[in-house]
Amino acid sequence: MLANRLKITIGWLAVASGVSLFSGAAWSSCAAGTPDPTLVVTTPTADFELHDDGTATHIPTGLMWKRCAEGQSWNAVSERCDGEADSFTWQQALQHADASPGFAGHNDWRVPNIRALMSIVERCASNTGSTPSINAEVFPDTGTGRFWSASPSHHDPMRALAGSGFSENYNKTDEYRLRLVRTAD
Repeated sequence: MLANRLKITIGWLAVASGVSLFSGAAWSSCAAGTPDPTLVVTTPTADFELHDDGTATHIPTGLMWKRCAEGQSWNAVSERCDGEADSFTWQQALQHADASPGFAGHNDWRVPNIRALMSIVERCASNTGSTPSINAEVFPDTGTGRFWSASPSHHDPMRALAGSGFSENYNKTDEYRLRLVRTAD
C-alpha cells in the first residue's frame, strides 16, 4: 500500500516538475489557447520514429503503428493518408486484422488493446474540444470518430472498449474505425 502511494506521489512530482517518466525528456506545454495551462503534450513527435513505409514506432511503448486508419492508404510522396477510413463492428475489426495481408514487410498486425490505443492519445487535442485526439503529424488525416480496441468490456459481454480521447464501453455491433499495431522488432 505504501509502495503504491509512493509511486503515485513520485508520478505527481514528476508531472509537476515537467519530467517525463516515460521518455526521459522534459514535457512541453500544450499549444497556446489550451483551456488548461497545466496540460503537457502526451505524444510528442519526438517520441515516435517515423518510417517511410507508412508506419511509426512509438519509442516509449515499443509498438509500431500504421499511420493511416484501415481503408486509407499511405502516400509516401505527400506523407499523408489518402482515402476515407473504413468502419467496422468489433467482430469485423478482429477478423479484418486476422485476415489482413502484410503491410510494410510485416504480417503480424493486430487490433490494439485499450492500453496500447490510449498510449497514442494526445491529451492536448482531447482537452481543446477538437477531434481527433491524436498527434496529427504522426497520424495525419485521422478524421473524427472512435477507434476499436481488442479489449472486451469486463461488465457486459455485448460491449467492447473503443476510444476517441478516452475509453468507453460500446456495443460490439456499433461501427468504428480501426488502426492496427504490432510489436516493433
